[in-house]
Amino acid sequence: MRRFLIIGDSWSQGEWVHYPQDGEDPNPHFGLTQYLREDGHQVDNRGRGGFNNIESLEQLRDDDDYEHIILFYTDPMRHGTEEDFDKYMPYDVAKQNQQYVSDILEQVRKRSLVTIIGGCAKYTLTTGYDYVVPSVTELLVPDFVDGPYMISWEWERYCKKNKHQTFEFKQQMVEIYRQGDLRQRMWHKNPELFFPDGLHANRKGHIILYEHLKKLWKL
Repeated sequence: MRRFLIIGDSWSQGEWVHYPQDGEDPNPHFGLTQYLREDGHQVDNRGRGGFNNIESLEQLRDDDDYEHIILFYTDPMRHGTEEDFDKYMPYDVAKQNQQYVSDILEQVRKRSLVTIIGGCAKYTLTTGYDYVVPSVTELLVPDFVDGPYMISWEWERYCKKNKHQTFEFKQQMVEIYRQGDLRQRMWHKNPELFFPDGLHANRKGHIILYEHLKKLWKL
Protein backbone atom coordinates (compact mmCIF):
# COMPACT_ATOMS: atom_id res chain seq x y z
CA MET A 1 0.00 0.00 0.00
CA ARG A 2 1.18 3.52 -0.81
CA ARG A 3 0.01 6.88 0.51
CA PHE A 4 -1.01 9.23 -2.29
CA LEU A 5 -2.10 12.86 -2.35
CA ILE A 6 -3.91 14.07 -5.48
CA ILE A 7 -4.19 17.78 -6.26
CA GLY A 8 -5.40 19.61 -9.35
CA ASP A 9 -8.41 21.00 -11.17
CA SER A 10 -11.60 19.25 -12.29
CA TRP A 11 -9.60 16.56 -14.09
CA SER A 12 -8.45 15.34 -10.67
CA GLN A 13 -12.08 14.59 -9.75
CA GLY A 14 -12.75 11.85 -12.31
CA GLU A 15 -15.81 11.53 -14.55
CA TRP A 16 -18.20 14.49 -14.83
CA VAL A 17 -21.87 14.93 -15.63
CA HIS A 18 -22.35 18.17 -17.59
CA TYR A 19 -25.71 19.19 -16.16
CA PRO A 20 -26.41 17.15 -12.99
CA GLN A 21 -30.06 16.95 -11.99
CA ASP A 22 -31.26 17.70 -8.47
CA GLY A 23 -29.47 15.42 -6.05
CA GLU A 24 -27.30 13.87 -8.77
CA ASP A 25 -23.59 13.52 -8.06
CA PRO A 26 -21.64 15.59 -10.61
CA ASN A 27 -18.87 12.98 -10.37
CA PRO A 28 -20.48 9.53 -10.80
CA HIS A 29 -17.01 7.97 -10.83
CA PHE A 30 -13.97 9.35 -9.01
CA GLY A 31 -11.50 8.21 -11.65
CA LEU A 32 -7.88 7.67 -10.65
CA THR A 33 -8.65 8.24 -6.96
CA GLN A 34 -11.27 5.50 -7.02
CA TYR A 35 -9.06 3.00 -8.86
CA LEU A 36 -6.16 3.57 -6.45
CA ARG A 37 -8.45 3.06 -3.44
CA GLU A 38 -9.92 -0.09 -4.95
CA ASP A 39 -6.37 -1.47 -5.15
CA GLY A 40 -5.87 -0.84 -1.44
CA HIS A 41 -3.90 2.42 -1.52
CA GLN A 42 -4.52 5.34 0.84
CA VAL A 43 -5.57 8.37 -1.22
CA ASP A 44 -6.41 11.90 -0.15
CA ASN A 45 -7.80 14.16 -2.85
CA ARG A 46 -7.60 17.94 -2.39
CA GLY A 47 -8.40 18.82 -5.99
CA ARG A 48 -11.31 21.02 -7.01
CA GLY A 49 -12.99 22.02 -10.22
CA GLY A 50 -11.77 25.42 -11.39
CA PHE A 51 -8.42 25.38 -9.55
CA ASN A 52 -5.50 26.96 -11.36
CA ASN A 53 -2.04 25.48 -10.83
CA ILE A 54 -1.16 27.89 -8.02
CA GLU A 55 -4.36 27.07 -6.14
CA SER A 56 -3.62 23.36 -6.57
CA LEU A 57 -0.12 23.75 -5.13
CA GLU A 58 -1.50 25.78 -2.22
CA GLN A 59 -3.20 22.56 -1.07
CA LEU A 60 0.22 21.18 -0.08
CA ARG A 61 1.07 21.46 3.62
CA ASP A 62 4.41 21.47 5.37
CA ASP A 63 3.39 18.54 7.54
CA ASP A 64 2.15 16.36 4.67
CA ASP A 65 3.52 12.83 4.89
CA TYR A 66 2.73 11.20 1.55
CA GLU A 67 4.95 8.85 -0.41
CA HIS A 68 3.57 10.12 -3.69
CA ILE A 69 1.98 13.39 -4.83
CA ILE A 70 0.02 13.56 -8.09
CA LEU A 71 -0.70 16.90 -9.74
CA PHE A 72 -3.31 17.14 -12.47
CA TYR A 73 -1.76 20.06 -14.31
CA THR A 74 -4.11 22.65 -15.80
CA ASP A 75 -3.94 25.51 -18.32
CA PRO A 76 -0.96 27.69 -17.27
CA MET A 77 -2.77 30.92 -18.25
CA ARG A 78 -5.64 30.17 -15.90
CA HIS A 79 -4.03 32.01 -12.99
CA GLY A 80 -3.32 35.17 -15.02
CA THR A 81 -4.67 38.48 -13.74
CA GLU A 82 -5.86 41.56 -15.60
CA GLU A 83 -2.55 43.19 -14.72
CA ASP A 84 -0.59 40.22 -16.09
CA PHE A 85 -2.27 40.43 -19.48
CA ASP A 86 -1.77 44.21 -19.57
CA LYS A 87 1.97 43.77 -19.01
CA TYR A 88 2.85 40.51 -20.76
CA MET A 89 2.13 38.47 -23.86
CA PRO A 90 -0.12 35.42 -23.33
CA TYR A 91 2.74 32.97 -23.88
CA ASP A 92 4.84 34.84 -21.28
CA VAL A 93 2.04 34.65 -18.71
CA ALA A 94 1.95 30.89 -19.31
CA LYS A 95 5.74 30.49 -19.08
CA GLN A 96 5.84 32.29 -15.74
CA ASN A 97 3.24 29.90 -14.32
CA GLN A 98 4.95 26.84 -15.80
CA GLN A 99 8.26 27.80 -14.20
CA TYR A 100 6.59 28.51 -10.86
CA VAL A 101 4.97 25.06 -10.88
CA SER A 102 8.25 23.39 -11.76
CA ASP A 103 10.21 25.26 -9.07
CA ILE A 104 7.70 24.39 -6.33
CA LEU A 105 7.58 20.74 -7.32
CA GLU A 106 11.37 20.48 -7.36
CA GLN A 107 11.21 21.35 -3.64
CA VAL A 108 8.36 18.88 -3.05
CA ARG A 109 10.44 16.12 -4.65
CA LYS A 110 12.86 16.33 -1.74
CA ARG A 111 10.27 14.59 0.46
CA SER A 112 7.85 12.81 -1.93
CA LEU A 113 7.69 11.27 -5.34
CA VAL A 114 5.90 13.55 -7.81
CA THR A 115 3.80 12.60 -10.83
CA ILE A 116 2.50 15.30 -13.15
CA ILE A 117 -0.49 14.55 -15.37
CA GLY A 118 -1.48 16.93 -18.13
CA GLY A 119 -5.29 17.00 -18.15
CA CYS A 120 -6.96 19.91 -19.91
CA ALA A 121 -3.55 21.15 -21.09
CA LYS A 122 -0.28 19.44 -21.99
CA TYR A 123 2.68 19.65 -19.60
CA THR A 124 5.69 20.57 -21.73
CA LEU A 125 8.54 21.16 -19.25
CA THR A 126 11.17 18.52 -18.53
CA THR A 127 11.50 19.38 -14.82
CA GLY A 128 9.37 19.21 -11.69
CA TYR A 129 8.57 15.52 -11.60
CA ASP A 130 9.71 11.94 -11.11
CA TYR A 131 7.02 10.63 -13.46
CA VAL A 132 4.99 12.42 -16.12
CA VAL A 133 2.03 11.84 -18.39
CA PRO A 134 2.37 14.99 -20.53
CA SER A 135 -1.16 14.70 -21.93
CA VAL A 136 -3.98 12.34 -20.97
CA THR A 137 -5.63 13.27 -24.25
CA GLU A 138 -2.59 12.10 -26.25
CA LEU A 139 -2.42 8.92 -24.15
CA LEU A 140 -6.05 8.08 -24.93
CA VAL A 141 -6.00 9.23 -28.57
CA PRO A 142 -2.41 8.61 -29.72
CA ASP A 143 -2.77 10.18 -33.18
CA PHE A 144 -3.81 13.52 -31.66
CA VAL A 145 -1.18 16.22 -31.01
CA ASP A 146 -2.15 18.14 -27.88
CA GLY A 147 -1.17 21.70 -26.98
CA PRO A 148 -0.20 23.48 -23.73
CA TYR A 149 -3.19 25.86 -23.54
CA MET A 150 -6.92 25.64 -22.94
CA ILE A 151 -9.82 27.98 -23.76
CA SER A 152 -10.80 29.24 -20.31
CA TRP A 153 -13.18 31.93 -19.12
CA GLU A 154 -10.72 32.79 -16.35
CA TRP A 155 -8.26 34.42 -18.75
CA GLU A 156 -10.71 35.25 -21.54
CA ARG A 157 -12.35 37.96 -19.43
CA TYR A 158 -9.01 39.75 -19.02
CA CYS A 159 -7.74 39.31 -22.56
CA LYS A 160 -10.95 40.75 -23.98
CA LYS A 161 -10.61 43.81 -21.73
CA ASN A 162 -7.08 44.50 -22.92
CA LYS A 163 -7.31 47.60 -25.12
CA HIS A 164 -3.61 47.65 -25.99
CA GLN A 165 -3.35 44.37 -27.86
CA THR A 166 -0.49 44.30 -30.33
CA PHE A 167 -0.50 42.25 -33.50
CA GLU A 168 1.69 39.64 -31.77
CA PHE A 169 -0.71 39.49 -28.80
CA LYS A 170 -3.62 38.85 -31.14
CA GLN A 171 -1.70 36.21 -33.11
CA GLN A 172 -0.85 34.32 -29.95
CA MET A 173 -4.49 34.37 -28.92
CA VAL A 174 -5.55 33.05 -32.33
CA GLU A 175 -3.17 30.10 -31.93
CA ILE A 176 -4.36 29.40 -28.37
CA TYR A 177 -8.00 29.36 -29.52
CA ARG A 178 -7.06 27.11 -32.45
CA GLN A 179 -5.42 24.58 -30.12
CA GLY A 180 -8.33 24.66 -27.69
CA ASP A 181 -10.92 24.24 -30.41
CA LEU A 182 -9.11 21.24 -31.92
CA ARG A 183 -8.93 19.54 -28.53
CA GLN A 184 -12.61 20.07 -27.76
CA ARG A 185 -13.63 18.78 -31.20
CA MET A 186 -11.51 15.70 -30.64
CA TRP A 187 -13.09 15.06 -27.21
CA HIS A 188 -16.53 15.16 -28.81
CA LYS A 189 -15.44 12.76 -31.53
CA ASN A 190 -14.44 10.20 -28.87
CA PRO A 191 -17.45 9.97 -26.52
CA GLU A 192 -16.42 6.54 -25.29
CA LEU A 193 -13.46 8.25 -23.55
CA PHE A 194 -14.70 11.75 -22.74
CA PHE A 195 -18.46 11.61 -22.15
CA PRO A 196 -20.89 12.14 -20.41
CA ASP A 197 -19.80 15.81 -20.30
CA GLY A 198 -17.42 15.86 -23.27
CA LEU A 199 -14.81 17.88 -21.36
CA HIS A 200 -13.08 15.34 -19.10
CA ALA A 201 -11.78 11.80 -19.33
CA ASN A 202 -14.44 9.37 -18.08
CA ARG A 203 -13.99 6.17 -16.08
CA LYS A 204 -12.78 4.30 -19.17
CA GLY A 205 -10.23 7.01 -19.83
CA HIS A 206 -9.11 6.94 -16.21
CA ILE A 207 -8.60 3.18 -16.14
CA ILE A 208 -6.36 3.49 -19.22
CA LEU A 209 -4.48 6.27 -17.42
CA TYR A 210 -4.21 4.15 -14.26
CA GLU A 211 -2.86 1.10 -16.09
CA HIS A 212 -0.29 3.35 -17.79
CA LEU A 213 0.74 4.86 -14.44
CA LYS A 214 1.12 1.45 -12.84
CA LYS A 215 3.67 0.58 -15.51
CA LEU A 216 5.53 3.86 -14.92
CA TRP A 217 5.49 3.34 -11.16
CA LYS A 218 6.22 -0.39 -11.44
CA LEU A 219 3.31 -1.17 -9.09
